[in-house]
Amino acid sequence: EQIGNNDGWQTYTSGQSFPIGTGLTGTYYLHVKPVSDTLGNTSEPKISGEFRFDNIAPTVEVTPGSSDAVKSTNITITATDSGGSGLDNNIQNYQYYLSTSETELKDGEWKPYQNEEKFTIGEGLTGTYYIHVKPVLDNIGNISKEKISEAFHFDNTAPTIKIDPESKERYTKTADVTISIEDTGGSGISSTNTYEYYLSTSSTEQNGGEWKTYSPGEAFTIGEGLTGTYYIHVKGVSDNAGNTCDTKVSGKYNFDNIAPTVDVKPESSGVAKTVNVTVTATDTGGAGLDDDSGNYQYYLSTSETE
Repeated sequence: EQIGNNDGWQTYTSGQSFPIGTGLTGTYYLHVKPVSDTLGNTSEPKISGEFRFDNIAPTVEVTPGSSDAVKSTNITITATDSGGSGLDNNIQNYQYYLSTSETELKDGEWKPYQNEEKFTIGEGLTGTYYIHVKPVLDNIGNISKEKISEAFHFDNTAPTIKIDPESKERYTKTADVTISIEDTGGSGISSTNTYEYYLSTSSTEQNGGEWKTYSPGEAFTIGEGLTGTYYIHVKGVSDNAGNTCDTKVSGKYNFDNIAPTVDVKPESSGVAKTVNVTVTATDTGGAGLDDDSGNYQYYLSTSETE
């Protein structure tokens, strides 16, 4: 290939150096036209050996270039020299920065990588991150552009379970509760979860009940027919990245579905002018007696039935 003016030839001044190869990449040969002296003697054409030029910067690729919400992902950074001079193998050239910003370096640090070798990113992180790869050099000083990946989404935060109300220590016959599930990591709640709760007499283990299903966000009633202190145990759930929360245990729910008892002492007597009796009302369910004086009344009747 001839490079120069309209017919491909360029002029030179004998004995003076001049540059060749500007902007070129590849192998070239210098063809010099024959020259003559004043007597008409003419040299042979001169063809040089090869000149190898490299004016192409290396390229950097990140594979894969992005990810959906996962706990971690394996990536490979590949620096490639296509100009022919080869990559500068200075280890300081091969560094990446996992940043929370696409436009600047934030919340991370420069770390080394091995060209074309797979490594893991995202462990323990939650949020959106971008890989910034430091520019790399070839052996004659061409420098690549900084490479910035698309978004990698990481989720290492387990879902949360909320019970509303969290407890009900004031005695009641029943309670309406709602169990809600929230994903804050970004991967979403898994569709394979089973939503179950256990109404237990213990806060540390499942006692005195059975696992029952619930629908997240929908109220349901607990405590019907029960008396005593109970705790709701909610089975842990998972998100789409594989994070699973622990079983959620509520505070106390106190139920009382046992009526008070009334005793009369003595229960009866023989013939007497008067009898002293004691009426005792007792609450065994835990809610306590209603002390409204209107509740404490008796009627002395000539009939056992009315």
